Formats: sequence, structure tokens, C-alpha cells
Amino acid sequence: MNLITQLPVPVGVLYKTNRPIFEEEYEKLIEKNRQIKGEPDLQKILYSGEIWEIKAD
Repeated sequence: MNLITQLPVPVGVLYKTNRPIFEEEYEKLIEKNRQIKGEPDLQKILYSGEIWEIKAD
């Protein structure tokens, strides 16, 4: 028995498609939103009134 008969036989076709990369598209989305809305302001976010209070029972 030689090494070639011990290896699996590939079945199917391998191909490459040009698709957008998730990270690149996400960075473009963030940049677009920054152009529209400007840089985020943490103080404005924290004091916007949309807060939750967690109380111990």
C-alpha cells in the first residue's frame, strides 16, 4: 500500500468568486455613517435620556 491510495479522493469543483469582504464593507458603512452623523459624542449618548436603571430586588 502506498501513500497515494491512503489519501481521500477529491470530488467536486473548486472555484473562486469575487465577493465583498465583510470587514471592508463594515468599515465603509461606519465611515458613511460618520460622514452623515458626525463623530459620536459619548457624553451626548450617556445623557440622552435613553438609559436603564438596574435595581437589586
